[in-house]
Amino acid sequence: MNISQRQLNDLHDVITVEVHRNDYQPKVEEKLRDYRKKANIPGFRPGKVPLGMIRKQYEKPLVFDEINALLSTEVNKYIMDNKINIIGNPVPIANDDIDWDSDGPHTFEFEIGLEPTIEVDLAKIKGITRLNIEIDDKTINEEVENVARRYGTMEDREEASRDDFLQGKYIQADSKGNPLPESDDRLEKEGSLPLRALTDKAAKAWTGKKSGDNGVLNLDKDIKEGFNEASVTGFEQDQIDDARHFVFNIDKISQLIPHDINTELFDKAFGEGNVKTEEEMREKVRTQLQSDYENQTRQHLFNQVYEKLMEMDITLPEEFLKRWLMTSGEKGMSEEEATEQMPAMLPAIKWQFIRDHILREHEVIIDEASIMSAMKDRLRAQFQLPGNAEDMDSILDGIAKQALEQEDQRQRIVDELMIGHLSSLFDEKVKAKNKTVSWDKFIKEATK
Repeated sequence: MNISQRQLNDLHDVITVEVHRNDYQPKVEEKLRDYRKKANIPGFRPGKVPLGMIRKQYEKPLVFDEINALLSTEVNKYIMDNKINIIGNPVPIANDDIDWDSDGPHTFEFEIGLEPTIEVDLAKIKGITRLNIEIDDKTINEEVENVARRYGTMEDREEASRDDFLQGKYIQADSKGNPLPESDDRLEKEGSLPLRALTDKAAKAWTGKKSGDNGVLNLDKDIKEGFNEASVTGFEQDQIDDARHFVFNIDKISQLIPHDINTELFDKAFGEGNVKTEEEMREKVRTQLQSDYENQTRQHLFNQVYEKLMEMDITLPEEFLKRWLMTSGEKGMSEEEATEQMPAMLPAIKWQFIRDHILREHEVIIDEASIMSAMKDRLRAQFQLPGNAEDMDSILDGIAKQALEQEDQRQRIVDELMIGHLSSLFDEKVKAKNKTVSWDKFIKEATK
């Protein structure tokens, strides 16, 4: 077997593989003999079918399969042995001139896209601010109230007041508040409207309303800062990106009565016996907030660094990437579809390249052990198991292995591990300016 490489265009090369008969024929012969042993053909005893008959029926497809397997292995080995950093996967060049009846040699070609050469020095990235979120008494009081509300009870009301929950139906409307004509495209759904998620001005318009009344919700003006409009309405975000006005017909009004701050609440919220007093509850809340806020701070810093990295001027092998898109997936794309979708896909491809470059430069390796461990951690959280539940380990091993056989599950775990490693690198290497802010101020800064 001979393998060579030549340049086609900038960052776009071709790998040529010349396959000789002795590269694949020994395995073909081995499989033919195995087929002969197992063949059940009328007129012949098991294992006594003439090899020529088996060869005539099975040799050509076996040659085809063995050559394909050989090409996949050897091309990937060539790329790894020569430390070629590629974007995407090798794309085979179609060749209808191969004579599969001849002994060869047969020549195959693969296009590859090469990673551009870049330098990323995380320590030299400027303009990054680490927003450390302050935990004051006001924040703790609000979170204690949230815990009490979470375990509270709902009571029906005749009239709506400031923080009540309205049950009813959303119907998409125009900017003047008129319901759109009935059609398959009009958004409508049964749902709830929590008035505490509205601004004071917007909530005032709903106060005093009763079952059977309705009103208009303007998503551009009525949602209070810090609340997510998709979570408030129950629609998917992409559904309401262009649908900004809704009529809401009220069927029922409920008021949430917060749970009393007592031992029953402590046990429900934090586990039996873990918290005994309100002061201990406040300290527990502080600890949880600290953990949540640190995650928010890390995510905000990550987002800033991501934006800076994506500003880098990087040339990608677009012609190769178009060819790659045309052959990827089960169906691939037409040339027209690939050309049309390329601009939208380039940012994701660019980020994947930058991400992989940084991880490689810092010698970050994501091995099978770390993938399995992360999958088991996810399962523990899903099943609400304690971290030291060693008696469940063997069971979790089996479930995790089964889950990781699904490519999408496996890739999701790998992506999460990559993001975790990158986040740690950004925290360690990027010279960020520290700034202490309130939670409300953080929300404003983070959503700019």
